[in-house]
Amino acid sequence: FFFFKQKTAYEMLRSLVGSEMCIRDRIQPATNPQYQIKIGFRACISGEIFDPAQSICESCSRDKYSFSPREDKICHECPQNAECPGRNIIQVNQGYWRTSSISTNIYECNPLGDQCLGGQDSKCKEGYSGPLCEVCLVNETHIYFRQGAVTCVNCKEAGNSVAIVCTFVFLYTLYLIFVIRMNVM
Repeated sequence: FFFFKQKTAYEMLRSLVGSEMCIRDRIQPATNPQYQIKIGFRACISGEIFDPAQSICESCSRDKYSFSPREDKICHECPQNAECPGRNIIQVNQGYWRTSSISTNIYECNPLGDQCLGGQDSKCKEGYSGPLCEVCLVNETHIYFRQGAVTCVNCKEAGNSVAIVCTFVFLYTLYLIFVIRMNVM
């Protein structure tokens, strides 16, 4: 025999969609076997909201999101300058940036540059980092420096340019010395 306190077996099975359950049984003496079933449902996770009418967790659909299943009673509309494929995902458009993957504050990057790639984690173009991707990257393998208002240039690449310019200046200086000597004689 099955004992259910609040719902019939049909009602429980209908509300199990997308949930996990744990079933345990106990056998009483063989003359009168009885089973006790304990069912546990997982709590709603980020990207879901609880629907009390059906007693289930529902995923947020396209153009909506939810970060906090305990606090959010509805899925929120996708913020401007972003795409929301559903659940708890907000993908920032190119040219925009946000502080973290759970922030809804979206900021426009410098319109003169293309350093903000967007995406779920607000990626920056290679050589850029920090808020609004405006800081030139410096780490153990790469050093970038500011060139102009919004451009970060790799020092290795700039080193090649400097060597070419220095070589050109040196050769031009030799040419001038040669021309001056020829004119003096």
